[in-house]
Amino acid sequence: MEDSLWPDDARCCVCLTFDLDAEWVFMGNNPEVAEMPRRYSQG
Repeated sequence: MEDSLWPDDARCCVCLTFDLDAEWVFMGNNPEVAEMPRRYSQG
């Protein structure tokens, strides 16, 4: 095995992420937004 490229000979890394979907904010302020499909996430 090759020498570690990470500090302190670490063997792995960790990436913690989160996804904040804000549709509920828009719908809470204006319930009519729920009828507008473009306001929802696509994909």
